[in-house]
Amino acid sequence: MWVFDGELQLVSLETVWRFMRVRRESQERMEPAKKRRMSSPVWEHCDFIPPNKVKCLLCARELGYNNNTSSMLRHYRALHENKGNTDCGARPGEQSPIDEDLVSMALKVMVEARYQEMKEKAKASIEKAAAVSLTSDMWTSINTEAYLAVTCHFVDESSTLNTVFLGVQYFPNAHTAENIAQVKGSLMAEWAITDKVTFLVTDGAANMGACVRELQLKHAITHTLNLVVKKALDQTPEVSDIRAKSRKIVGYFRSSTIAKERLSVVQQQLRKPQLKLLQEVETRWNSTYNMLQRLFEQREPVGAALASLTTDIPPVSSEEFGIISECLVVLAPFNDNN
Repeated sequence: MWVFDGELQLVSLETVWRFMRVRRESQERMEPAKKRRMSSPVWEHCDFIPPNKVKCLLCARELGYNNNTSSMLRHYRALHENKGNTDCGARPGEQSPIDEDLVSMALKVMVEARYQEMKEKAKASIEKAAAVSLTSDMWTSINTEAYLAVTCHFVDESSTLNTVFLGVQYFPNAHTAENIAQVKGSLMAEWAITDKVTFLVTDGAANMGACVRELQLKHAITHTLNLVVKKALDQTPEVSDIRAKSRKIVGYFRSSTIAKERLSVVQQQLRKPQLKLLQEVETRWNSTYNMLQRLFEQREPVGAALASLTTDIPPVSSEEFGIISECLVVLAPFNDNN
């Protein structure tokens, strides 16, 4: 028997029956999926793709489907359950963009909340102080961007010196006294210390001095103290010679892998702290103090390591270490207050 379809073409009843059976079977295959979606928790993470596939909603991977959830369960347990991995198709060590965005957003919220919490605690402690002093400096990042940093110092009710970092402000404007004073003034107002500041400590730059006058504060120039100590060190021949010798020794141990490893071995053998030697920086006298102090502390392992290495660098003598010891005693108060 034959019937006509919509385009007036002859179609046998057998063909129609076959078509109806395929359609019914397809619907039957979809029906269990709908039922399982209600009964199996794994359907919360998968979506059915007719006629015989499912798609993981966590990683978009497609799996074969044969009227059961075994393959989906294996996939979920292997790649998602208790692992926090929502991108099973990603390469090892990679995260999906969505995952990275969520983590970044969560971290930002956590950091901001923690910052506000600590800031309120710091404000509460500063509020109890009768007077505060500020230290401030400008510096340039590796990307040649200027920043202005301000730190607050005060003594609490138990006579303990406290330090609170008020902030680092990006400073794209011209470094005029007026612009610097405006930023510092806004930080002082934000922390409610405008009427409590007694001193503002800066370097000796002219714009910093003018900024202090703009804010009508007392000025302490720590850079001047730096210059005084540095000049005294430079004008003492014996100390200058020892500094030059110390710089060579430190440079050798910092630049030579063999020397560095040998020093580490000797420090272990002598049961000394495994500390690196510190190099002097010409513009910071504090670095001279730090270099000599570390070299004095590590004099035994440094001397033993030098003796076991092939080098023409002379060691620091016992007499010279005596001079270093005396210098450290004299310079310690300046280092503690600078």
